[in-house]
Amino acid sequence: QVDRHTYRLAAATSLLLALKVHHPLKIVLADFVSDLSKGAFLATDLVRMEIVILRILSWRIHPPTAMSYIVRILLLNSPQSRLITESDVNSIQDFAIFFAELSVRDYYFVTLGQSVVALSSLLNAMEGLGMWSASKTDDCNERQFVYQFVSKVCKLLDLNYDDDVVIGARLQLWRLYERSEEYKRNDLTKRVIPKSFHIPERFRSASTSDLTRLMGSPKSVSTRINAS
Repeated sequence: QVDRHTYRLAAATSLLLALKVHHPLKIVLADFVSDLSKGAFLATDLVRMEIVILRILSWRIHPPTAMSYIVRILLLNSPQSRLITESDVNSIQDFAIFFAELSVRDYYFVTLGQSVVALSSLLNAMEGLGMWSASKTDDCNERQFVYQFVSKVCKLLDLNYDDDVVIGARLQLWRLYERSEEYKRNDLTKRVIPKSFHIPERFRSASTSDLTRLMGSPKSVSTRINAS
């Protein structure tokens, strides 16, 4: 059993770790302990507990999320290459992050890698904004730049935009979007599944459970513990 003191120490240490990972400013440990613990524990107690937590987690304290993938992928559009204009990048990022946030509402996405969710969100954002389509090519130079960018991203993630797992995720994200409050509020700017979005026949009338079956059975999120 964990006593109250150890519980408080673990909670404070977890907060400290989160601040170290996400806070841009340097943290003075002595001030942190003084403000948070009110004398319940010392700085050395935090350091020891920090080591315990990190070892238990095998230092896996900052897993990549779909949002972090999206932000970093769009950084590939460097000032040197500038395949997509800055204003378009901002629009894509806002729309893609919204798609990624929708994914947390559906168990369907639990079994998918965050890179798949990120790529699907980006493709939906670009197609929804009329910048890209998987079903046709365009001779317009601006569109060609976008196609080059998509190809670059797919190669980096070792995925293809026409993979079943990506198509299924994109379709499910569009379905979630059409049921969202954002969609209901934006009467003048509603975006539905674009006509340019080519949905293979096997996906056309598939429900969420059908999509899961088409892509393979979901993996359990639990871990079996063998009794010794």
